[in-house]
Amino acid sequence: MGPSVYSLTDLTGRRKNAGRTMIISGIEVGRRTLIVASVSFVASLLPTLIFFPLLGALTFVIVPPVFVIAGFLFFEGRSRKGLQLRRYEAYLDKRKADPSTFYVCFQPAGKSLGFARIVSSVETQRRPLANAPTATFTPSRRISGKRKPA
Repeated sequence: MGPSVYSLTDLTGRRKNAGRTMIISGIEVGRRTLIVASVSFVASLLPTLIFFPLLGALTFVIVPPVFVIAGFLFFEGRSRKGLQLRRYEAYLDKRKADPSTFYVCFQPAGKSLGFARIVSSVETQRRPLANAPTATFTPSRRISGKRKPA
């Protein structure tokens, strides 16, 4: 009989805390879900007290659920495009981004970099499909003169 092999990715990987749950009043709730719901509920207390003279007891039915739903949409929901980050992470990245800054290896490249040219490393060659693959690697610099690289 061979050795037993177990996958530890769920225990040590990036989403190791995703499976943690807490039992509150007989209901099993995820840790992150509990935190988001609690913070959203606490944040709804001040608006509830402000709207109580206007709406009466109906305020307790309207305002807290609206805040909890908004909290889940903002902190638990994910963007539909790109890396599908959580919405608050995408919002913070968008605020932090500067379209005039160029990054090299996750570091902003300053003016000292000088003139740079970005060249694709793969160029398609126009040959019949039967003779060649769709893309081949060619040198990134053009050879001077009219001859083409081999």
